[in-house]
Amino acid sequence: MKKLAALLLVCCLSAVQAAENLTGEWQVVLWGALFPTRSQGNLVLDLEAQNGVWQRAWGTALGAGNGIHYGRVESATFDGQSGKLKVAMILTGDQWVREEHFVSYTIELKPGADGKLTGTFTGACDGAPVTGRVTAEAKPIKRVVREGFKPVEPGEHPRVLFRKSDVAKLRERLNTPLGQVYWARVDAIEKAWKLEKGRRGRGDALNMGVAYQLTGEQRFADAARAMADLCLLHTDPLSGDAGGAAAVAGTTR
Repeated sequence: MKKLAALLLVCCLSAVQAAENLTGEWQVVLWGALFPTRSQGNLVLDLEAQNGVWQRAWGTALGAGNGIHYGRVESATFDGQSGKLKVAMILTGDQWVREEHFVSYTIELKPGADGKLTGTFTGACDGAPVTGRVTAEAKPIKRVVREGFKPVEPGEHPRVLFRKSDVAKLRERLNTPLGQVYWARVDAIEKAWKLEKGRRGRGDALNMGVAYQLTGEQRFADAARAMADLCLLHTDPLSGDAGGAAAVAGTTR
């Protein structure tokens, strides 16, 4: 527990500086890095630097459980091609494995013959020393955000199927031939639902929510809520339908 508390404290400290302006992501595999006194497992790390600052480290180790592990780069001389990294992680549990473990490694990387990175690591897993080989490669560069993109604002609605800024253009499309076909369809669905009072099927809550956003007509919002309620009443909460019904809440606000 002391080790876990110490790492939690370390994870809250200021981010570690990377090489000047270093930006990128790397997948680093530490072969045989886990539980040397038991059956050894591999640890896969996802490391990221943004504008010369190392971000939170993430990891997976499917041979030891399904948990998503987290930690931080404690120090680094790695410049994207070669150098050292010191990484500390907490191995989290999952629905079957309830344990948590502290691990730390010093990783040395250099260019390999195949264009990827290779090297070695030393460290400790759950208090036991461990060493082994490392392979790593740079991940594809993230897609550049399109010009003019604005992040979602707190409380913005709608924002799931489309953004608030998209509503005006979508309303214009209702006047196109395709838009008129769509309008006739959703209008017919709402009227049939009202007539049958939900006796046949569960309706089409998502399209009722979209129609409300595009027309502002309250009847579509009322139909969307009623259809979503019916879906939730007659759906296993672990199935996909329940999640779809929950999404409707955002379109009818």
